Amino acid sequence: MTDQPPVLITLLIQLGVSAAVSSVLARSRRFRVLLFHEDRDIWEKLEMVLYVGGPFMLGVLVRGTVKNFYAADVSFEAAILLGVIAGRTAGVCGGILVSLPYLFMHQY
Repeated sequence: MTDQPPVLITLLIQLGVSAAVSSVLARSRRFRVLLFHEDRDIWEKLEMVLYVGGPFMLGVLVRGTVKNFYAADVSFEAAILLGVIAGRTAGVCGGILVSLPYLFMHQY
């Protein structure tokens, strides 16, 4: 028998993590202003990256420290979401932000 959890359970936990983060972000007034603003300058994009990438970076940190807990890591989905919402630059910056914990743990 393998040590990997069933795929359905992992996906359901990932859905729960994403829903929890999105509900917390949706309650923030500043995030809603940034989300519905059409023309964002570079500082607003950076702020959006920090708002979205910060919680998902913590999920990557949890995955790196707890063995066999793949459900906390939804960093790929967060980077794609940032790219769709805020543009290519924000997506790349978000991808870099969520990869920092693994970089500091020397897991390339």
